[in-house]
Amino acid sequence: MVGGPSKGDTVHRRTTSHTRTLLAAALVVVLVTSCLRPGTPVEMPDATKANDVNASGVVAGAQWLIGDPLVDRAYRWDTATGVGTDLGTLGGPTSTAHAINDAGWIVGSSATAGNGPTHAFAWDPTTASLRDLGTLGGATSVAFDVNAHGVVVGWSTTTSGATRAFSHDLDTGTWRDLGTLGGASSVAHAINDAGTIVGEADRADGTQHAFSFDPATGVMTDLGTLGGTESGAADLDEQGTIVGWSEVAAQDPCAEYGFSCPVTRAFAYDVASATMTNLGTLRGSTHSRATGINEDGIITGYTAVQPQLCSRCAPTSHALAFELGTTGLYDLGGPGWSANAVNDDGLVVGTVQEVVSPVAVIPHGFALPVDRIS
Repeated sequence: MVGGPSKGDTVHRRTTSHTRTLLAAALVVVLVTSCLRPGTPVEMPDATKANDVNASGVVAGAQWLIGDPLVDRAYRWDTATGVGTDLGTLGGPTSTAHAINDAGWIVGSSATAGNGPTHAFAWDPTTASLRDLGTLGGATSVAFDVNAHGVVVGWSTTTSGATRAFSHDLDTGTWRDLGTLGGASSVAHAINDAGTIVGEADRADGTQHAFSFDPATGVMTDLGTLGGTESGAADLDEQGTIVGWSEVAAQDPCAEYGFSCPVTRAFAYDVASATMTNLGTLRGSTHSRATGINEDGIITGYTAVQPQLCSRCAPTSHALAFELGTTGLYDLGGPGWSANAVNDDGLVVGTVQEVVSPVAVIPHGFALPVDRIS
């Protein structure tokens, strides 16, 4: 249909009164306490998740299809038009989109036909179709990011059954096993336009550390931790800053749940100085994680009273924005919020987990412009 949405598209600009209240509260917190100024927030449709956003403000994520069973479908949503598109699957019932580049290529994972294993996919914006990227020889793969040159990264099982970080060139179809830090497994989460890849990998002692991988030399570098045992890298910019999470030496007693666990904190790692900086957490919270960074030094993430690994915890997370090189740590909203990515214009996207009953939550994505006022 010329001038309107095509089949499979939905147009949605509604903001519920409940969400408007939460977003308004977030605006007050940021305006009073920070040098970052948010604009007008936009809520995505109900039952959506926002995982990434490109320079044009197009969001990649997932939308629940309400039914029995409840399934995720890879989803593309345009903040300018409010048009959402179900990207389909590789023949199976479920799919999820994890990242989008500025050319509009979207990568993620999908179940394959015949109730088959999950494979990494790339969605071609020209043909509006999914491409099965295959694997490193094993059964399963997942794609987490794609750069401007069409290089995709994620993880795949190998013929031996090991889980390995990979890179895959969309132009040539070439796969590369990135190896590990001496252990069995690795996962790649992000790649910049220079080709540097970050993620986490097992070491010889069985612990997991954040890594950066240089495609020219083939060297995987251990980024260390903030004093704890494990860490992981989530994103990086073009200037040599890597962000993610690390355990610290302290333990969270989690007494209410009968176990203790390491405290995790968001970090920023400067490649030039090989320095990992603890970005902190909100007052009253214990854990934090960094999820994304843009070229202006705005870092997204979330914080929570209880660790994210505790499946019995009610949603307690707050979406965060950090300012690189400062002590700025800003609450963008919560509870049940996470900020997952930010583009170079400062458009932050994330997901709100809205509690609708004692045993059920419904996610919905959001887009929140954040500008510097200093």
